[in-house]
This record gives sequence, structure tokens and C-alpha cells, in this order.
Amino acid sequence: MMRHPKAWLAILAAVLLLPVFVRHAIATEIWIFAIFGLGLNLLMGYTGLLSFGQATFFGSAAYVAGYILKYYGINV
Repeated sequence: MMRHPKAWLAILAAVLLLPVFVRHAIATEIWIFAIFGLGLNLLMGYTGLLSFGQATFFGSAAYVAGYILKYYGINV
């Protein structure tokens, strides 16, 4: 199962040390884009289809978050 245990150990160490070196907001943004990238990789890698549906949800959520922040002053 694990062909490169040192690589997995390095990735695990990087994930665990991320909050130490990066602010919470930036770490959250990193995770959001990582999940978006994983979904796109899953879609393109296994099916070969390019779908903008996922990007539409991502973009509309970003728009709503910006709108709420601008007009209501609520930190999202």
C-alpha cells in the first residue's frame, strides 16, 4: 500500500506543522483550494470530463461571502 513511506511521513509532518507557521485564515484558504483541486483532479483524472458545475458552486460561494462581508460586516 505504501510505496514511499518517507514521502508520506514528510507530507504528514507538513500538514501537522502548517498551523505553526501559517495564520489560521491562510491555512483555511489552503485547505479550501486543496479540496477544490482534489475534486477537479478526481473529475478530470477518472472521467476525462471538464465540468464547470463545481467551479460555479465555488465561485458563487465566494461571491456570497464577499457580499456578506461588504454589506453586513459579518466575518465569514
